Amino acid sequence: VTEYYDAGQQQPKTTTSYTNGMPNGTHTEYSVDGRVLVRGWFKQGEMDSTWTHFYSGGTAKSIENYKSGFLNGTSAYYYKNKIIAQTTNHIKGLAEGEWKLYYENGSPQATEHYVKGKKQGVWSNYYKTGGIQSQCTYSNDVLNGQYQEWHTGSNTNKLKCSGMYIMGQKTGTWTTFYPNGSVIQKGHYQDSTWYLDELYTSSNPNSAYDIIPEINFFHLIKIFPPLKIPDCECNSNFHSYYSVQKSISSIEAKRCKVHGLPSLKISC
Repeated sequence: VTEYYDAGQQQPKTTTSYTNGMPNGTHTEYSVDGRVLVRGWFKQGEMDSTWTHFYSGGTAKSIENYKSGFLNGTSAYYYKNKIIAQTTNHIKGLAEGEWKLYYENGSPQATEHYVKGKKQGVWSNYYKTGGIQSQCTYSNDVLNGQYQEWHTGSNTNKLKCSGMYIMGQKTGTWTTFYPNGSVIQKGHYQDSTWYLDELYTSSNPNSAYDIIPEINFFHLIKIFPPLKIPDCECNSNFHSYYSVQKSISSIEAKRCKVHGLPSLKISC
């Protein structure tokens, strides 16, 4: 059976084989200008076997496998440059096993794992330039276990962040690191709220302050080493020591407007 774009039946839209009034056999879909867009197979009215979708230029966009109307087995998806974009696996329509994603340059983008349609096990993401970006663990679609991130560029494979999830919630101690491996900060999560425990400065005076606005102080906080703030009228109310929240109403990151130096402002 053929469907057409035009009343004159000169431009076919689809051609499908039928048996006893039911799609059974080859199926092809066309563009207005006659290019093949989809080629597949029906079995007793259900999508079956291999189905291929094409880009306008004729190269494969996806190659999927079906059984009784459900995705079943391995499937592959491609960029226009013919580089593979993703490989998947299904059993009776449910995601199963390892899935892989790739950047357009062919380098790995991510690996994922499924069991009976649910996210399970270790999931990893990678930088386009190479090197691992992050890694986490799922249990029945929920983050559960260790979470890690790594720096990029020349610091690839240098840990950037490390912590734990329990049933989708960040918990316990979380630590962030400078590219050289030294600690920026240590803190913990309690009732889904982040609390800073320790803050470490570095030789770069600009590097330890980006995280300050997110801090909640309800306990002792230690700053290592004490921040050295130049004497100037702009910084006359800025201090550097560890304090207890009961005497602190706010803390913020700020730059001296005169000298352009970063400072910690503690309001008591």
